[in-house]
Amino acid sequence: MDLFGVKLPEASKLLGKKFACGSSVTKTAEGKEQVEVQGDVAARAAAVILASYGGGAGGLAEGQFFIVENKKRRPAFGGEEGG
Repeated sequence: MDLFGVKLPEASKLLGKKFACGSSVTKTAEGKEQVEVQGDVAARAAAVILASYGGGAGGLAEGQFFIVENKKRRPAFGGEEGG
């Protein structure tokens, strides 16, 4: 999300409030930052992020959202997996 100008701490706070859960910015094994949210809210979180930060030139779009579970990646909004 940071590639699209989304401030990760701001997104973490938004998701934590929206879903009344724990949410924080963590580092991946590769050293990149990500927002980690507790609970089974992945698809709903993608919709909130898209509604809050999507659209416009250079904005986020549905095809850019993926859910990773058990090392498998699938589109968050259905349809075919993109690259």
